[in-house]
Amino acid sequence: MLNNSYLYFWRTTLADGHSHEALALAGQANLDLLARSKAPFTRCSSGHVPLDVDTTPQENGKTRKEGVSRTYMPGVDGFCPIFAFAGMKGWCINEAFRPGKQHSQNGAPDFLRTSIRRLKSLGIEGILTRMDAAFDASENYVLLREEGSDFLIKGNLAHLRWDGWQAGAQALPKQAWKRIGRNRRVAYLNHSEIRSFEGQEVQVRRILKVTKRLGWELKDVPPGQRLLVKRWIVFEVESWVTSLDLPEADIVELYCQHATAEQYHSEIKSELDLTLDPCQRMRWQGERMPSGSFKTNALVLRLGTLAYNALRLLGILGKRVFRHRHTTQRRRLRTIIQELIYVPARILTGSNQLKLDLGRDLFGRAAYLELWANLARAA
Repeated sequence: MLNNSYLYFWRTTLADGHSHEALALAGQANLDLLARSKAPFTRCSSGHVPLDVDTTPQENGKTRKEGVSRTYMPGVDGFCPIFAFAGMKGWCINEAFRPGKQHSQNGAPDFLRTSIRRLKSLGIEGILTRMDAAFDASENYVLLREEGSDFLIKGNLAHLRWDGWQAGAQALPKQAWKRIGRNRRVAYLNHSEIRSFEGQEVQVRRILKVTKRLGWELKDVPPGQRLLVKRWIVFEVESWVTSLDLPEADIVELYCQHATAEQYHSEIKSELDLTLDPCQRMRWQGERMPSGSFKTNALVLRLGTLAYNALRLLGILGKRVFRHRHTTQRRRLRTIIQELIYVPARILTGSNQLKLDLGRDLFGRAAYLELWANLARAA
């Protein structure tokens, strides 16, 4: 939690006077942390390092903070920052603090270019950019091809220009449909299409997931007669646009893993607790930014992502400290803070020195000391 003196210093000295320099230093410190610690960028099942890009609303309604406006979430006024998380561990590579009314695609190309180049500066090749339907734009496809990144983006059905998909689904053989429920069957269609932007063209692959189900309607009949039922076939469709040459079911599964990025958003907004007033920790815990200045909140968010990556690194290095009966692939920030930060200790004085005593009976004391020694050598 931040106090008023720190916020006043950031607003008067850093945010308002040297906003660009402060953001650049914090961003470079984030990259240096990942590079010096040799953060593991785990690859997904396709062999790529996923780069999950998404926006998330921050509720700051009923305030006069600079930039607060209506977000895409109904009834939520606040900000709408955009994040880029890399790897299966969820390292935050880039973020941008934005007003609530700003559309997801507005400024997205520059953000994508910066995110991919930051990731490549760490020696990462074979990047798969995953985004939702708000980023289904030809400009993004052209940019991602120029930057050498594969992509998997949820297709916006408003951009679907495939008039014969329903006829193609009806013409599929019976063995092409997979039963997923009592009255539901799923099949896939795909074809190549050309997307163009400012004279540049890129060939993409569009995948359709067609769900066929049985619809029915009960009719009112006179007493004493049998109930009449009206039945018909209903087709539902979902779309994805990709550059990958993989089976359709594998591509859909790859996109389903993109939903994990929503957990990273929630950890930054709530568990990292960037708010100022403890009384605000209610329904929208941690989402309310501490300052009325837009530049100050942007700097707070960037420093928050630096703390997020540092805590994520501690969660990987301090595995022996955690008191869990089961193994997990990734621990949330709340668990890391409780197990590694909120530790009972005493400050001892002696020989003109200050010593931090963890206590001999503390669980994982040896693991704590080993982790501290490893971090001290890395520094």
